[in-house]
Amino acid sequence: MSTLDHLTASVKTIVTDDGYLRAEIHWTGADLDRSCVHGISLGKDSPRKRALSDRLTRAVACGAAHTTPQIKADVNGNTYVDARCRVLGRHLNADLKRLGF
Repeated sequence: MSTLDHLTASVKTIVTDDGYLRAEIHWTGADLDRSCVHGISLGKDSPRKRALSDRLTRAVACGAAHTTPQIKADVNGNTYVDARCRVLGRHLNADLKRLGF
């Protein structure tokens, strides 16, 4: 198995100081300098936005939200995961429905 087979993504949802929800995608399974390279702002914290975050968490956990993960290095040599994201912040609800979440 290559290192890419061990890569897994998870979502960490945080509430910012101004009351907004932010979902950050964190990658594990390899020695990375930057484990988080993607975040989605979900809007003001509310039960509806929390439910959206839960759906995103399930999609990421099942591997449906990202495809073709690759370990890359930036110009300073720091490693990170580059993956094609199948969900966009602006269309998150529709994208998650399209993926079955």
